[in-house]
Amino acid sequence: MAGRKRINRTFSRPGDAPVVKPKIDKFLCTRCGSVYTTQKGNFPASKSPLFKENYGYLPVCNKCADALYDHYKEALGSGAAAMERICMKFDIYWNPESYESALNTGRFVSIVRAYISRVNIAKHGMKTYDDTLDEKGAGIVTPLSISDFGNDEEESANVPEIQVSPETVAFWGSGFTQDAYIDLDSRYKNWTANLDHELSLSEQALYKQVCLQELDINRKMMAGKPIEQGQNVLKGLLASLNINPDQKKEDDSADLESTPLGVWVRRWEENRPIPDYEEDGDGPSWIKYITTWFYGHTLKALGIKNVYSQVYEDEINKYRVAKPEFEDVEDDDIITSVVGEANDT
Repeated sequence: MAGRKRINRTFSRPGDAPVVKPKIDKFLCTRCGSVYTTQKGNFPASKSPLFKENYGYLPVCNKCADALYDHYKEALGSGAAAMERICMKFDIYWNPESYESALNTGRFVSIVRAYISRVNIAKHGMKTYDDTLDEKGAGIVTPLSISDFGNDEEESANVPEIQVSPETVAFWGSGFTQDAYIDLDSRYKNWTANLDHELSLSEQALYKQVCLQELDINRKMMAGKPIEQGQNVLKGLLASLNINPDQKKEDDSADLESTPLGVWVRRWEENRPIPDYEEDGDGPSWIKYITTWFYGHTLKALGIKNVYSQVYEDEINKYRVAKPEFEDVEDDDIITSVVGEANDT
């Protein structure tokens, strides 16, 4: 038909709708089934394209990654071999130097998380285990075997071993690991370091229970178990020691309500004593200070008129300022009287 425009089918057809990534508020560990509300801090980070759509995190939680490391370390007889096995499974770049560095982060730090944080730095770019295979093929990295790293004792030869004394075991009781004994000793010292008196047996027992309860709370928290009951027990122990549960007693203000006045006087006299009065001094005597600012001020406040209140009144008059009267005075004169002439120096 003449005059009718032909529709261009190529440009008239609407395109596909943009892909909208759904917002996820729960993240499941594919090994243990634990559910987390955030990935950061709960799952190891990953640079592998295999986990790109998982927001850059592995699908296995930190606890399971640590458990896999412990399993392979026992099965293969070497922590380095165990770490490389984990790298194989999750497409993580393997670097022996980074592993050696991760071993020096401390006894209470996860080796797996310490290693992954080191290989995720800019130095290694976006490398994965495929880069490790390429480097091995090019002779940059020597392929590992279990015997390359020896046994566990050889790995930890450079890590100083802290021996737990028999006194420590007797103090806390048997059955704890070496790391637990070290942790408990450290907590006990922190709680009792700044006390200004010698602990009684009952106080020692309470502080020991505080440390044990803190250790138990931390273990349950790491295992994802509820800790509310343990926190309530800890608050009760702190209350028995007259310590504010929200803050460790570190200064005098923390036990303000429970300390008698006589104890405060003793502390003040020890730290900031009143200076001795000198009869030949130029200033007023202590008798005048007390008479004026204690007796006189008190009687003035109570509305009692006598010689003491009059002494106070005479003394306070020295510090009073008379209000100027400006009746029938021009505004310019008032300002001049208050701030002075413009050319005054």
